[in-house]
Amino acid sequence: MKTGPVVFALCILASVGTGAPLPAHAQTETVTPIQVQASDAVTPTAFYYASQPVQGGAPEAADTLPADPAPTGPPLPPPPGFFRTDVSNPFGAPTMATTVQHPIYVNQPPSHWGYPGAMLRDLGSSEIIHTMDQYTGSYADNRYTVGVSYGLGYPIPAGYTIGRADIAAMIHAAASAGGPGLGRMYHLFFPQGVDVCPASGNCYSPDNPATFTACAWHNAITYGDIGTVVFTIEPYQNVPGCQVSPDHPVNGVVADSTDFSLSHEVFETISDPLLSAWHVRGSAGYEIADICSLSVLSKDGNYYTSDVPVTLGNKNQYVVTAVYSNALHACTYGEGGPTW
Repeated sequence: MKTGPVVFALCILASVGTGAPLPAHAQTETVTPIQVQASDAVTPTAFYYASQPVQGGAPEAADTLPADPAPTGPPLPPPPGFFRTDVSNPFGAPTMATTVQHPIYVNQPPSHWGYPGAMLRDLGSSEIIHTMDQYTGSYADNRYTVGVSYGLGYPIPAGYTIGRADIAAMIHAAASAGGPGLGRMYHLFFPQGVDVCPASGNCYSPDNPATFTACAWHNAITYGDIGTVVFTIEPYQNVPGCQVSPDHPVNGVVADSTDFSLSHEVFETISDPLLSAWHVRGSAGYEIADICSLSVLSKDGNYYTSDVPVTLGNKNQYVVTAVYSNALHACTYGEGGPTW
């Protein structure tokens, strides 16, 4: 059930107690409350995901995907092709030439994750987003916008692990409000201290290293009533194995860690929304951000994700991932950062 919108003023108010202003990149965001209803407890007919691994791990894609159709036209060179890291989509699986993104904040306001909606807005008008043109076939500006943000109240008892049924119900509730299909992308943010396991053994569980394999996921889920929905799962990223270095944060370690993982999943959702499009053939499912993921060994002995500051959109700086460009045969940040 929807109720009236709640407005979180992200750039006007000052931080309580310190007098310090909120981050310069933060913007006013209207959050519309939603709830999971009994009608959202729908068993999906298909659930696919690809993980952004904990540093040092490998990405995983799970659940059997439909077999690739027989190729048409002239034969393609065998994998890996002319450049070992080039990605391909030989069977023309769909991509997202344009989409509206919807953050879903579970039990907390956007500030809990460092205002990720601001990064999404600026990313949509950036240079690096045009790296997606070669994969989607569309070259227009402002194709990736941010729509309604949702605040989802969901009971999560202490020690409870979010599973596939929880995720399916939450996404069904949001997509019932915002709409399904490849014209929408949802981002499901879980608060600090909540473990998430889309499948057994493939979990975000910093408190349980034995199952801690992933920091975030991008997913496609199909329901019998509303069809297919694409979305990302974004657990709390300021934990060892997922966070950026605390040595020189751009917008704070929480925001930088969130933005890095979120940008990773956005790029891969655009280029491979149904887990059957652009990736390195003959690899373990590496997609355009997996190829470019870097980690660094800090002086404190921990590994952190790369934290290169990149200028996006209206000249605000963020920490985002680089992405692989077939055109360059290299990883790039667009004009906002280096290429290697």
